[in-house]
Amino acid sequence: MTTPTTEYQNRLTVRQSSLAATESTSRRYWLWRRAAYIAIQVLIALSVEGWVHPLLIALPNALFLILMNRHQGVLQRLAGYRRAVAYYEAGLARLDGRWIGKGVTGDNFSDPAHPYAADLDIFGRGSLFELLCEARTRAGEARLASWLTAQGDQATVRRRQEAVEQLRHRLDLREDLALIRDEVRSAVDD
Repeated sequence: MTTPTTEYQNRLTVRQSSLAATESTSRRYWLWRRAAYIAIQVLIALSVEGWVHPLLIALPNALFLILMNRHQGVLQRLAGYRRAVAYYEAGLARLDGRWIGKGVTGDNFSDPAHPYAADLDIFGRGSLFELLCEARTRAGEARLASWLTAQGDQATVRRRQEAVEQLRHRLDLREDLALIRDEVRSAVDD
């Protein structure tokens, strides 16, 4: 069995490789799109002068539209690989103790009258909340804050531990959920 650090580093390496390959593909599409655009402009100029039939413009125009459509898919994959690389870099930073100041502090949930939140650094820079919070929405952040500041009964704690155990080895699912954070946050919080 591999350590979490080794697993995250291996996954990061794979995502970085995919990112580099997709960036190369994107550059090729960009160049071919520019070439098709230039061909369209040249054919327009030549058709205005009467040297070529105007219908010839349809060929590079169709090519340009096809390239643009396919490039859009490449750009979407590129964005996904960038998010995956950032996800694993952040995970490695957490595992290495380099996470402080890089997450959500939860200061807005801090209550000076709470009996233990300040003593245990539940909220703020370098807090338990900052370490644990991977919430995708403000409602998720509020739920985590309530879990950290309210005592759960024994049955609830056991159910949460069982849920954690079920998710522990489902790295692909956890990655997929993490990668949709930006889309979910903007869609739900706006």
